[in-house]
Amino acid sequence: MSAPVAPPDAAVVAANVAAALAEDIGPGDATALLLDDAADEAYLLCKEDCVVAGRPWFDACHRALDPAVRIDWRCAEGDRIAKGTVIATLQGHRRALVSAERASLNFLQTLSGTATTTARHVDAVRGTGAAILDTRKTLPGLRVAQKYAVRVGGGTNHRMALYDAVMLKENHIRAFGSVAAAIARARAAPGAAADRGSRDAGRTAAGAGHRLHPYPDRRFRRRNPPRGGADRQGRALPRTHPAGGLGRGGHGQPARDRRGRGGLHLDRRPHQARPRHRFLVETRPPPPA
Repeated sequence: MSAPVAPPDAAVVAANVAAALAEDIGPGDATALLLDDAADEAYLLCKEDCVVAGRPWFDACHRALDPAVRIDWRCAEGDRIAKGTVIATLQGHRRALVSAERASLNFLQTLSGTATTTARHVDAVRGTGAAILDTRKTLPGLRVAQKYAVRVGGGTNHRMALYDAVMLKENHIRAFGSVAAAIARARAAPGAAADRGSRDAGRTAAGAGHRLHPYPDRRFRRRNPPRGGADRQGRALPRTHPAGGLGRGGHGQPARDRRGRGGLHLDRRPHQARPRHRFLVETRPPPPA
């Protein structure tokens, strides 16, 4: 299990869940209404090895439809779970159990996928002094949720949104005319403080204010891993984008940078795929342990 992570803002969770249920159920679940609304039970089965993340959203989906539902978790947030493990049981009203199933699993699958992929990259650089940082390339409306999942997986949040820090990228540099002009303008802005390179990444210059990040995406990208896809300690390096994209290497191939070289891409690439981990809710008693 990773180090404990502060729980997400309950108001954010509630808003995410309300939007998801409104989208999925709308005026009513036409199929669930055909069922007798008797008491029933279900179990939650993990169908892939993963790091579990998203319990607050899963619980909130079910409690929004059945405040009296009982959910007994057999694992903690951030636990590494093996395929085939029953990780929770639920007892509640039958209609609510089946109506909340899809939305609750969407949150759990998406956030567990984010946490699992993050943990894989954290493991790859363990002992090197490197940190795995995230980006703003999150699913619309799930910024807080996916940033939370990164922390559950052992990663570090870089910046939450555009208001957090000055970050100069290609389009900004082009508009200013040069890197020097862009940095000079950023440093002259009220309350701005410069981030002084990768060695001091995340620290600000004297005083409070916005941080200046010149090209952090390149600073946090490792290119040309040693031959054989292993680090200096002989550990295998991940081959895919941490958010699930395959870069330019094609399916099953190492991602490649613009010069065609293999590398571990921690930023810059649009996500061609999103990591999701599979879970199953069965409305029946769990199988024997």
